[in-house]
Amino acid sequence: MAAIERWLPRSLLGRMLLTLSVGILFTQAAVTLTWTSVLQAEAEREASEAARYLGQAAASTTQYFATLPASHQPLVIDQLLDMGGGRFFFQVNSEPVSITAIEGGQVIQSTVASFRQSLLGELGPGYEVEAALAWPDNVAVDSSGTKLTEVPRQWTEFSTLLQPNPAPVMIAQVKINQSQWLYLAGLMPDPYFLEKSQPLSLERLTLQIIPLLTVLFLLVPLVRSVTGPLAQLANAAESFGKGQQHDPIPEHGSEEFLQLRQALLSMEARIQAFLSDRQRLFSTISHDLRTPITRLKLRTEFIDDDEMRESLHEDLDDLAQMVTAALRSVKETALDENAQPIAVHELLNHLVDGYRLENRQIDFHYDPITLTTKQLALKRAVDNLLSNAFNYGKKVDLRLFQQANEMVIYIRDFGPGVPAEQLEFLFRPGVRLNHGREQNHKGLGLGLSITSTLVKGLGGKVILKNHETQGLVAEIRLPFN
Repeated sequence: MAAIERWLPRSLLGRMLLTLSVGILFTQAAVTLTWTSVLQAEAEREASEAARYLGQAAASTTQYFATLPASHQPLVIDQLLDMGGGRFFFQVNSEPVSITAIEGGQVIQSTVASFRQSLLGELGPGYEVEAALAWPDNVAVDSSGTKLTEVPRQWTEFSTLLQPNPAPVMIAQVKINQSQWLYLAGLMPDPYFLEKSQPLSLERLTLQIIPLLTVLFLLVPLVRSVTGPLAQLANAAESFGKGQQHDPIPEHGSEEFLQLRQALLSMEARIQAFLSDRQRLFSTISHDLRTPITRLKLRTEFIDDDEMRESLHEDLDDLAQMVTAALRSVKETALDENAQPIAVHELLNHLVDGYRLENRQIDFHYDPITLTTKQLALKRAVDNLLSNAFNYGKKVDLRLFQQANEMVIYIRDFGPGVPAEQLEFLFRPGVRLNHGREQNHKGLGLGLSITSTLVKGLGGKVILKNHETQGLVAEIRLPFN
């Protein structure tokens, strides 16, 4: 199934049109092949039957000439030709003439075979016969090379069809005595029988294509009326997932589309309400917890035991820090910022200048890139990764470039790296590895989780991997709109 998916169009419109086209073409091909085989069999049968009767006529003419004295034969031929000829064009030659036969399939072979068999059957034993089907413009009538089309027109008026559409002629050459060959050229009863044996002509193929084009012409608007609203729903869902405003979804369409539209709008309203309630809940919890923590710190001042007092102060400070981090986690992943075009290289330059003022060593290489996204969310995500990089290494390599249809922000520290089997756990809230606790004992393990949530809200992804030589590489990849 995966192999088939690679060859299918990505859009629903393309897949529906492809499926319908293949179905129609397959049906037409099956019907056409069946119809063609029947027509070819019928054409072959009719042509063979007609050739049999033509062979009998040629045999009668041959027998008549064979009984004439040699001195009378030219006279009879001249009289017949002067009268416009007959069923055949006649000629007596001293040897058989070379004929350029029509090369064809089963119908031509069976027709010539039937004609020759009928001619021999009527003549009886003792005759030598040559037979071929040829086009009149390629037919020679004597050993000197005279063409059938070069003889006087009245000689072939009834035996051939030369204008306006030449028809093939059956040529028979029969040895009537030791020195003479009777040359006969005549039309088949149905002169254009070969056209019947070729049912897949250009005109008939055109008739096969017209229904396909008609169906596609009628189906394209219908399919678009289904796929167009679905594409609008998909764009609306994607915009909402990124925290962006989307265009109003049309209120017309099929019943199924309207149900889907209502379900999406209801889900959007529930998610917005949930986000608002979550932010209010954490703000309330943070406020309610900070007040008793402050009171507890004041009361610890009355404890005479200095060691106990300091220990309680540290526990209360840790508690206050965890509450603050929890509130920050909620605020920084909120979807209340609007996307706008920003010069990403300028945003990163501003962050780099800030770190350099703190005497941090950071190398920044970039391509100028402008992207429509949420500036504050992107800034927070990059700042979190840069802070992590400086926590675990003394130097940072920062790059900005475009790869395919994505913008890539590349951040590499020169620290110890992370065991490959533990990379997947770094995005989980509160997860801190052993070397992280050693390098940054004040951290809470929320930075990468927040960063991942922020970047996903922008429609991108964060990738972590160890560098080939030293350090950890973090990449933010955002698609271009």
